[in-house]
Amino acid sequence: MAELSNQQGIQVLKDQNQDQAPDFQEVTSRKKKKKTRVSKSAQGQQSAIDMDQEHVGTQCNDTTIIIGDSIIKGLRNDLLSRATKRRVTVRSFPGASSSDMKHYLQPSLQLEPREIILHAGTNDVRDSSPRTVAEKLVDLGNLVSSSSPNTKVTISALTQRFDEESLGRKVTECNKIIKSFCNQNGWGLVQHQNIDLSCVNGHKLHLNRKGIAILASNFVNHLTN
Repeated sequence: MAELSNQQGIQVLKDQNQDQAPDFQEVTSRKKKKKTRVSKSAQGQQSAIDMDQEHVGTQCNDTTIIIGDSIIKGLRNDLLSRATKRRVTVRSFPGASSSDMKHYLQPSLQLEPREIILHAGTNDVRDSSPRTVAEKLVDLGNLVSSSSPNTKVTISALTQRFDEESLGRKVTECNKIIKSFCNQNGWGLVQHQNIDLSCVNGHKLHLNRKGIAILASNFVNHLTN
């Protein structure tokens, strides 16, 4: 499938008001109860029950969760789900460090989703080295793998920081290390090299409307390819 252009990404979020985007968004789904067929034989009854259980399990495991810090807070569950034709949940925790994410991950791990995309590290860059930031993200990936073995692990690279030149250099180096770790572990990687200075707000850190649209298109491209 061809990748979405930046303009298409903006179209994905055309009806989104960034100022009203909640910090924490979650789709709650109702499990559809599938009627169990009653057969005359015990074997038929058991077969129908097995089908019902498989149906419920498939619904649970089909969810993709994007979880991270405030960089992703402008993403919309409904628009991502519509664009990817799968259930996508966005969980944003503004100000959270990579260490904080170990706690915030627990409810998501209990769901045993199809995939967890981790976006963290933005709030660690100032006080930690690029390698330390990358290793903390790897720790989160390993936590997902050990707690929910059937869940695909994907790391979302750090978006570039333009508020300080030194921090921008650290982000670039960190993303190189993250890419190497993802290759070693067989994890997915979402890169955001197409997010530039025109995509951030006046503080040159958080994304503006254009930046959110491009971020969304990057996630959509990953989930549909």
